[in-house]
Amino acid sequence: MSPILETNETPEFLVNHIREALEQADSAGLKGILEEAEPAQLADVLYGFNLEDQLHLIQAMSPALAAEILPTLNESYLEALLAALPPERLTALLALMEPDDAAFLVSLLEEDHRQGVIGALGQRFGAEVKNLLSHEEDTAGRLMDPDLVRVRAGQTVGQAVEDIRQYVARVKLDDFFTVFVVNDAGELVGVVPTWRMLLARPSQTISEVMSTDVVSVGSEEDQEEVVKLVRDHDLVTLPVVDDKQKLIGRITVDDVVDVIEEEFEEDMGHLTGTQEEVHTFSVLESIRVRSPWLLFALCGLFLSAVVMTRYQGIINVLPQLAFFTPLVMAMGGNAGMQSSSLVIRGLATGEVQLSHFWWRLGKELMVSLNIGVLSALLLLGAVWILSGNVRMAMVVGIATNVSILTAAFIGISIPMGLRRAGFDPALATGPFLTTTNDILGTIVYLMVAFLLLG
Repeated sequence: MSPILETNETPEFLVNHIREALEQADSAGLKGILEEAEPAQLADVLYGFNLEDQLHLIQAMSPALAAEILPTLNESYLEALLAALPPERLTALLALMEPDDAAFLVSLLEEDHRQGVIGALGQRFGAEVKNLLSHEEDTAGRLMDPDLVRVRAGQTVGQAVEDIRQYVARVKLDDFFTVFVVNDAGELVGVVPTWRMLLARPSQTISEVMSTDVVSVGSEEDQEEVVKLVRDHDLVTLPVVDDKQKLIGRITVDDVVDVIEEEFEEDMGHLTGTQEEVHTFSVLESIRVRSPWLLFALCGLFLSAVVMTRYQGIINVLPQLAFFTPLVMAMGGNAGMQSSSLVIRGLATGEVQLSHFWWRLGKELMVSLNIGVLSALLLLGAVWILSGNVRMAMVVGIATNVSILTAAFIGISIPMGLRRAGFDPALATGPFLTTTNDILGTIVYLMVAFLLLG
């Protein structure tokens, strides 16, 4: 292998060599670089090129390499890339993928383009892809792979192994970790790990070696439930069943990792108010996505300014009050974000349930109270030294404590309230939560000042 393609080389180093080959129109050199590089590294490298160069690189790759890399790319890049690929090249690449990966890519195409591609995939494979797309997005049915190894409980291990050999050769199944056992109606009744099949005597029946303690997921269950089941039961493969408990597919742990990453990116988008924005958005599209959240924050902060004008008399008498307003609001905002983040993450993983509300609220208020008291004591001394006014120091300390408690209450209540109402709790965070805390923090601060200094 060429030194420049060692797996420990930086992606920037690889980008430079690929760019050099592109500029020199060195097709043979480019193919050599692409084929010798690590696929995972190539996927990262593709982001460093514009759409025209990305198309050139995909075309220069062997079909097997391109089929391996495409499903790993970010959706925001894939949509433009797939739309620009020649239909015959796209169809050839899809035919080399697992059905679930092919269905994912086909789902990103425009409707008229999608039907043409499915029709060109062949009867069996096209039907599998179409069936996967019939399930709702972000469900187990959309995520599953319909190719799986199944046997009957009454078969001997020897008979089952021979059937498995024929099936794997026919569908070109790359790997499997579990053999699923079904009855005559196709219902899932048991599982056999592959290692147990290897150790069993050929004369033993499948019913003797199988386990009937089966964890499965319904095809219409949300993908977050899939993550929870795999995590809670330490599964490598999760069977998918329909509403009649018939086995229709499997979800492997690599698909679950993709879901975890997708859910994380989605929640981060909600936190920042950019959940609809993708990397390929134009300036105007990015403005359209971000501006509603920022305008909402602007209105909230303006309301805070209005509140301050109502207490202008106190501020005129003691202008030092204005110096500490950002401090009180920021402490409340940070405390609220911590509380809400813990709840959102717990709701997503199943560690926090709606029935835990009062317990979770009590615990969070107790934690916040202690943090607030500690913060208040520190501020009491610091502000007293800085301003020389003990009453001023008491206002800042008490207001910070109350602001932290209020923020903790909001950070717990809003996400759980949204979940109870059937909404994504991540929507409660970001600009909405921060703005609410800013308004309440200002009100609390000035009311405490009015009571102690008025």
